[in-house]
This record gives sequence, C-alpha cells and structure tokens, in this order.
Amino acid sequence: MRDNLVALGAEIATRSETDIFLAAGSARPCIVAEAQLSASICELVANRAGVSIVEPVTAANFAAAGRVVARPLHPEQPFRYDLLLPALCEPSRVAARFQELVEGRFAALLSH
Repeated sequence: MRDNLVALGAEIATRSETDIFLAAGSARPCIVAEAQLSASICELVANRAGVSIVEPVTAANFAAAGRVVARPLHPEQPFRYDLLLPALCEPSRVAARFQELVEGRFAALLSH
C-alpha cells in the first residue's frame, strides 16, 4: 500500500528536492494533491488527505494548534526563507527593524 502525499506544486524548487529525497529511499507515495502554500498543505493533511513535507515554521504552528503532528525528517531537508525588500532604495528603519524581528521570531520557532 502506498501512502497518500500532498505535494508542493511542481513549480516550487523545494518540490524537486523533495522528489529527490523520496527517490533516494524506498518511499513511493501516491500524490493526491498539490498546493503552493504550506498552510494549504497543512489544512489538507489536517483533514486527512495524506501526509506531506513542508517548511518547519508553518508545520510548527499547525502542530502547536493540534491540527497536525510534525515529525523531524532524517536526513534533514533544508528550507530557505527570503525577506523581500525594494530593489531601488535602502530599507527604512521600520523595514530594518521588521527584519530583525522576523529573524528573531524564526530563530525562536525553529529552536523548539
């Protein structure tokens, strides 16, 4: 029996990394749905559509709310986050402070 997988959309770079990760082992899941956003994937998993691999911040929030169970993967699959700022001007003091707060919050979420 194959497990149902809710996958990231094929156009997202992490999807190809997930496909490589799964191909390296013996897992051959049946993809039952694709979504671009981790929150949408978590909603589908919470409603029993299947299992998934998503970035850890959204997974941690859904797990803390009791909607899903988040388990670590071994080996780990890295995720990258980018903060987008305007290209043609220096960030304002508010934007710079926002970046500090986001980085601190990510560090706190990922340390649990």
